[in-house]
Amino acid sequence: MTKKLLKILIFLLLSFCVTSTYAQKKKGSKARISAGSAKGTKINGESYTLFNSKNGKRVKIKQGTSTIWCDRARQHRKTNEVVAWGNIIIIDKTTKITGGDRLDYDQEDDEVIITGDEVVLLDGDSKLVTDKLYYYAETKTAKYLTGGTIYDLEKNQTLKSREGFLKGDVMEFYYDVEMDDEEKDEHLRTEKLIYNKVTELASFDTETFILSPDGKVAATEGTYNAADGKVNFTSSALIENEDYILSGDHIISNKETAESYADGDVIFFSKKDSVIIYADYLENVDNQTLAYGDALMSKPVDGDWNNMFYLAADTLFSEEDTLAEERTMHAYHKVKFTSEDMQGKCDSLVYYMTDSLMYFFTDPIIWAQESQMTAEVIHTRMKDGGMDQMVLNKKAFVIQADSMGNYNQTSGKVITSYLDGQRMEKIDIKGNGTILYYAYDQETGNLDGLNRSACPDMSVFFNDENKLQYVSHNTKHNSVFLNPSSIRKPDRFLPGYDNRFDEIPEKKDIVDRVRVRKELDTDKGKEPQINIKFPMQEEKKPMLDAPIPIDLEINTALDNR
Repeated sequence: MTKKLLKILIFLLLSFCVTSTYAQKKKGSKARISAGSAKGTKINGESYTLFNSKNGKRVKIKQGTSTIWCDRARQHRKTNEVVAWGNIIIIDKTTKITGGDRLDYDQEDDEVIITGDEVVLLDGDSKLVTDKLYYYAETKTAKYLTGGTIYDLEKNQTLKSREGFLKGDVMEFYYDVEMDDEEKDEHLRTEKLIYNKVTELASFDTETFILSPDGKVAATEGTYNAADGKVNFTSSALIENEDYILSGDHIISNKETAESYADGDVIFFSKKDSVIIYADYLENVDNQTLAYGDALMSKPVDGDWNNMFYLAADTLFSEEDTLAEERTMHAYHKVKFTSEDMQGKCDSLVYYMTDSLMYFFTDPIIWAQESQMTAEVIHTRMKDGGMDQMVLNKKAFVIQADSMGNYNQTSGKVITSYLDGQRMEKIDIKGNGTILYYAYDQETGNLDGLNRSACPDMSVFFNDENKLQYVSHNTKHNSVFLNPSSIRKPDRFLPGYDNRFDEIPEKKDIVDRVRVRKELDTDKGKEPQINIKFPMQEEKKPMLDAPIPIDLEINTALDNR
């Protein structure tokens, strides 16, 4: 029974050994060497064969599909490890390696290490230059760890890094990565890059900078396609070109179609229109910009960055008519706005930026110069740093607070207000016009009485202190004057009176929608500026020397066999 059990145990152990042997990783091919001369020797008790060139015949090493030429070599008889020296050339199907002074081959790891002042790996139209190259013939992969430069002669591109791993069409690069396309004048700098040389798609997850004639790009994670300029950034990113600056947590951009999409604390600055848009999401396609999610627009009044107009809404949409050279902004739902000389709100708005005209719809209300203005539709015109004209259409109503706490009122079909900066100059009333205003003694300031006048066409003029000065009736009118003792509560208000001064939007509530991003400076008083330094703009080093054409280099190497 014991002998039988022992046989079973021995069988299991042998089976385990066989299985383990086959489970080990595949070793490299044994190197077969021919040379002008060969002799055996012992070094530190280990047996070696020494190979040397003689009578014009160089040392030739066959290892798998690779053929290696050198001046001399040494092979360990037991481990098959090979060390070669002098003018090393490797040919492996489409891959050629030249410029090595020393080669170390480890059969156990299938690893060939070539060192020299300028080791060159040639593959198709690509050329890698380094001082120490690791090459794996079985998997056709290579790496460098002490700095290298890759040239793509067909596309006139160069790529430099401290470390690189080449795996067929996919290459990985680490530390001080510099990618330059001289033909397109495009330049990329990063610390980690995965690049597919067929698709020209570059992926990164560290701070990355791209500079080209089309603009600047900075991001911390995403992809960039060098072939068509498409970018997809999934972390903090910024794009600048001659038309705009765009910053957000996630940006997708297509250079060929000029489309851009962004989300996450988005800031968009249109250089042509001097407009900044803040939103949760923004897209810019075919001269149209859509923004929503706590959207906010800010624009300097007449180019004065210390006098800003802010407009908040659920959704902002702008489009440019390139023929008419006119850009129009649309704001939808819960619209609020503020500037130095007016505040207001409505449900929708249209802003013609070129002409500085704004149309307010659906319960619009504007407060300016201590006045409240309402109508079914309101439109305003901006000029010389402030509001120049305001037109109230249908059910127009103006309420103006005086210094004594009373409210002068004007109503009509159409009311046109003319303003000069912070001062109301005149009001024209057309159609069913009615005005109610309080008169005071100019010397004592005491109330003289209450005027009420109805006229289909009249004008109201104001003094430099925004106080009513006089009323001009342009047609027949009906006027009534009430002494203070005769004034009753119903006399103080015109039909449609609705005091809503307590609804004036707080500037803080609107401006709180301003996003802050470290890569973009949007401080008040100046147009937005990028806070990022692009390293390639500060580089002073000369351009890389043009590499020797690959065909010429291969032929030269082969001639030296």
